[in-house]
Amino acid sequence: MSVDEFQERRVEESADYEVLAQRRRFLERKLVEQQYLQKQLQVLYNLLDKTRNYQEFTDTLMNNQNLLREVFTLEGHLRRSVAQVDGQPDIDWSKYGVDLAEYIASDSRLLALYTDGCL
Repeated sequence: MSVDEFQERRVEESADYEVLAQRRRFLERKLVEQQYLQKQLQVLYNLLDKTRNYQEFTDTLMNNQNLLREVFTLEGHLRRSVAQVDGQPDIDWSKYGVDLAEYIASDSRLLALYTDGCL
């Protein structure tokens, strides 16, 4: 694909754009989840901070088992999270720039410098 053809295509039609948009939506959801978890931790901290002795501390923990379960257990984490995407988006960056390995391989002088460890 030439540069002119690439520039004429709408960005929304690009598969790479779609991958990046999907990753953005995933990260935005993850941010909301993290903010929710932070809020829950802050609520728990505030409740525990108000206790004056060990008995109040244990009573607070016993009365807030759902909050503790939400914050500290695997089940709470699984409820908060959606299906996670492993790894990074797969984008062929050679479309958008020079492939360094191909560039070096195409020039015998650069290839010699590379094999000598000078590059």
